[in-house]
Amino acid sequence: MIKYQFPRLKIRRVGIIEYAYAFSVFDRVISAFKEDGFELCSLEDIAQLKILGAEGQFEEGPIVTREGVICFPGDPPRAKLVKNSPILYSPDDIVLNMGIQEGPPFFINGIECFAGSSFYPTKEQITRALENSIDFPVQKEASSGIPISTEKFDSDKLAVFLFGGGDSRLAGEYGRTLRGSQNGTYVQSQDDTIHPGYGVKNIYVHPKFSGYINEHKAPFVEQIWYGRPSGEEFEIHLSSSQLFSNIEASQHFYGIKRKN
Repeated sequence: MIKYQFPRLKIRRVGIIEYAYAFSVFDRVISAFKEDGFELCSLEDIAQLKILGAEGQFEEGPIVTREGVICFPGDPPRAKLVKNSPILYSPDDIVLNMGIQEGPPFFINGIECFAGSSFYPTKEQITRALENSIDFPVQKEASSGIPISTEKFDSDKLAVFLFGGGDSRLAGEYGRTLRGSQNGTYVQSQDDTIHPGYGVKNIYVHPKFSGYINEHKAPFVEQIWYGRPSGEEFEIHLSSSQLFSNIEASQHFYGIKRKN
C-alpha cells in the first residue's frame, strides 16, 4: 500500500473558533483533518465563519462540504439531503462494492476502487443519516438550477436547513452577509452605468434527475459541492456529485475544531 504525505493545512482563527483550509484530494484531506482534530465543515459552519468575518474564500472553489445527498431509486425516485454524509462515517474504510468499473483501479486505504464508482451506504448508515435530513428536489427535465433568493434565507425551508441547521435567524444573517459581500459599494455594469452593488442575490440548487437516479439499483450517496462557477460574481451554486469521478483531482476543503 502506498502511503501519501498529508496535505499542509492552512490553520486560522476567528474569535475562539479555529478552522483550517486544504486543497488536495479527498481521502488525504480527511486524514489530515482527523490527525489535527478538525472535522469537515458543514454549510452551517461556513455560514457562521462568513458571518464572523473569517478569512477565506468560502464561496469559491467550489468547496466540498459535510452534507450529502442520498438518492433512492424507485417510482417515483426520491432524494434526501443529509447533514452528515455517510461517506464521512468511516473514512478509513471506504468500500465501493457496487461501483461501475471504468478504467484502471486505484486504491483508497488499500481498498480497490474504480473511477466513476458510486458510494452505496449500508442500511444502518442510511438510517443514521436520515435522522438529520430534508427532502432534496428531484426533476424529470434538465434544469439550470432552482434559485433561492438570499433575501429569503430566513423563510425558505431548504435554506434554513442548509445554512442555519434549523435556525432561521442564522440562515437569514448569512443571507444578509452574502448580499453585502461584494467588495466596494457600487458595481460598474457593461454599459458603464453605476448602480448599487448587492453582492450575491441567489444561490442555485441543482436538483437530481429522476432518470439518473433510476440508473442505479440501490440507494447511493453523493457529496455536496458549494461555490461560484468560474467567472461568476453574483451567483453561488449548490450541487451534488460523485467524489470518486476523478479521485486524483484536488478539491477545496475547510475544517473546523468543535468545542468539547
